[in-house]
Amino acid sequence: MKKNMSLYEELKRYCEEELDFHIKTDRTQGVPSIYFAMGNYPWCPDDCVYITLDFHDNYLTIDVQYSPDSVELFENSPHKEDLFSFLNYVNCIAWIASITTQETDQSNYMFVPRIFLDEETDLHVIGLRTSIDIDSAFQHLRELKIFIFDSAPEILDMLAYPIFNLLSGNMKLQQAKDYLFDAINGKVA
Repeated sequence: MKKNMSLYEELKRYCEEELDFHIKTDRTQGVPSIYFAMGNYPWCPDDCVYITLDFHDNYLTIDVQYSPDSVELFENSPHKEDLFSFLNYVNCIAWIASITTQETDQSNYMFVPRIFLDEETDLHVIGLRTSIDIDSAFQHLRELKIFIFDSAPEILDMLAYPIFNLLSGNMKLQQAKDYLFDAINGKVA
């Protein structure tokens, strides 16, 4: 069995048996994929995030996105320019991997996700994306699971507060940057 398929089977089993998640699998993009939603993220639209794992031959791509309902908030917002500036700030200035979570020890330092606006489809969904080569994923399977199931969703939830307040006009760009700075430095509960 190819390494990417072994990792696919391991994470599929983990989702179904250990976490009791309802998942969907697919091969429509030419690579095996696993899709699932995770809830209880109060700042995110619909209180949930959507996760896609794409198992390429030599690497795994991890996408964690807000719900499709967030698209309407983006499409109807007159504050898109502030959002673009904030996303750029997050990616260029604030090292997103420095944002830690309760369950995380070193796992965030192995992954350097980037926040993005998906423009490949008609839906403009905001999310986090990172990749890891298959060999490293196997060597650090525990950390990979922490990142996928704990860290990345919590990072996206923390970023939801400034992102959606920017889009709604309830927060200015500098306030969003200040909030992120405080969150990174543990000053936000």
